[in-house]
Order: sequence, then structure tokens, then C-alpha cells
Amino acid sequence: MNNHLNAIKKFFVYLYKEGIADNIFNKIADYDAFRDEIITENNLKPSSNRGYIDADQIKELLDYFNSYPKKYSNMTMIGFFLKITLLVPAKRKVIANLKVKDFSDDFELLYHNGIKIKLPRALSQDIKRELEKISREICEENLFFELFCSCKYSENVFNTPFYYALRETGYDVPEDKDTFSVECIRNTGIVNLAVNGANPYLIARLTGLSLGSLDVLLRRFEINIDEQSNIGEMINREISKFQFYQDI
Repeated sequence: MNNHLNAIKKFFVYLYKEGIADNIFNKIADYDAFRDEIITENNLKPSSNRGYIDADQIKELLDYFNSYPKKYSNMTMIGFFLKITLLVPAKRKVIANLKVKDFSDDFELLYHNGIKIKLPRALSQDIKRELEKISREICEENLFFELFCSCKYSENVFNTPFYYALRETGYDVPEDKDTFSVECIRNTGIVNLAVNGANPYLIARLTGLSLGSLDVLLRRFEINIDEQSNIGEMINREISKFQFYQDI
């Protein structure tokens, strides 16, 4: 839906520039409220065609996995993949190749790019509980997600169970295929970090993106952040920390 609205907006910009008609979108006081009203009146799910998933839908997925469903195979695996990728939005290949040794012994920490990422207590307990069910010896070199995989393991095994999890939670998935790219999980983590005002350098360090690539990604998703005031506020806050600031 967002794509259609944006196309119409651009069309009216063209009409206005050509002197053919007024730009009716300039008369909408609150565009976000206008868009939300269309969604509500037509009982639509918020669009996720931008490549990331809205927070409400993520909550539905998390509720689904927290209920320990066993309807489809590899649900435990994709549930852990979703949660860990949201916490550490690195590339799928990086997450897929995590080993047991990348976690602390009590599975309360995940080591990534020299950073100790604290796992929520509930997730840590879930991991330990599921590991206890595995009837084979587990060593530090084991690929973490392979331990929960019931098929031949590769970095591509996540798309199919993710599709079924989305379908189970009422997500509008395509009917002509039974896979859905998990890349949108990573994008969701990145978007939420940015929206919540995380320092771009820290996001880049966590995700493995360059600052330039991060900027391109956020611009593609049209994140509604007042970039100029946000950047200005951050810069002025850091400048004010100079020891000699009051003497300038």
C-alpha cells in the first residue's frame, strides 16, 4: 500500500509542477494518520514490502514462538534465529555460522565482533532447555543452529520455516511459493536501532555495515527520522563534553 500511495504522491507533485492541478497531499495535515486511517478502514495489515517487519507483527511472531508450537519442523531453530538476529542484525551467513563457542557457557552472552551481547533471560533459559533435549554430545565447534535442524543444514534452511511461521501468525505471504527471505529480520533490527536513536557507528559495528551502506539502507526504507535535528543534537552533545568547552 505504501508503494501505491507514494506513486500517487509523486504523480500529484508532477501535476503541481506542470500547473495542471494542486498537490492534494499538501493539504493533509497528518500524513501518517491519513495512511493509518486507510489501513484501519480497510482492515489491512501494515505494509512490509519495504523489506522489514513492523513491530506489531514482530510481537505476534515472538508470541507464537514463545508458545512453543510444534506444528511444523524446524520451528525451534527459526524461533532462535529470529530472536538472535533481532538482537544482532548481522548478515544471514554470519548468524547461520555461529558456533556454540560464540556463546558463554551459561548462554547468557553472545560474542560478536568483539562485543558481548547480553541475551534476555527468557531466551537464555529457552536455549538451555532445548539443548538438554538433544541426545548427542555437544561440543564448542558445533554450529549452533544446526543442533536444532531436522534437515541438511545450510544458511538457506531458514526461509521455509520462516514462511510457515509468518503464515501461522496471519501474515500476508505469497501463495505461489513456500519460502520467505529472513533478510527482513535483519533489516527490522537495524531499523529499530535507528528509530530509537542508536549511534550510527554502533549500528555499523554491530551489523558489519559501513556507515555509507547503513545510510543507503535507511534511506531506501524511508525511515521517518528528523535526520538533521537528530545529527545536530548528537554532535552538540558530544562537543559539549570537551574538558575545555566552558572556556571556549
